[in-house]
Amino acid sequence: MDGILKRRGKNKESDPRFSIQTANGLMEVKRFFVVCSRPRKVVALGQVIDGEIEVDNAVRMVSLNGEETLECTVAKIEREKKKILYAVKNEQVGVCLKGITIHQLRQFNDSISVVLPAAEG
Repeated sequence: MDGILKRRGKNKESDPRFSIQTANGLMEVKRFFVVCSRPRKVVALGQVIDGEIEVDNAVRMVSLNGEETLECTVAKIEREKKKILYAVKNEQVGVCLKGITIHQLRQFNDSISVVLPAAEG
């Protein structure tokens, strides 16, 4: 994951091992960047490869050894600079995540393999 934790425009290589999985869908993440407005937000750019991703979906990041690492929520979804409520299969979108920081992602670096749905309740 070292290659995708870069500032905007510096590195556009994809890391297909990393994905965001919610209860309804799966998104392959091409790269992360930080929006510089206050408060700063982590944005994942990528393509929905199965199902759909919706605003307010809860996700949990899980390390390679199976321990839970981070929990976050989909704050908003954008496609071509327009806010949308959900994204379906084969759409390329930006997903803004709330509840995590880029520093937390850097801390886990290569230990994160997949993002699994958060537990209900």
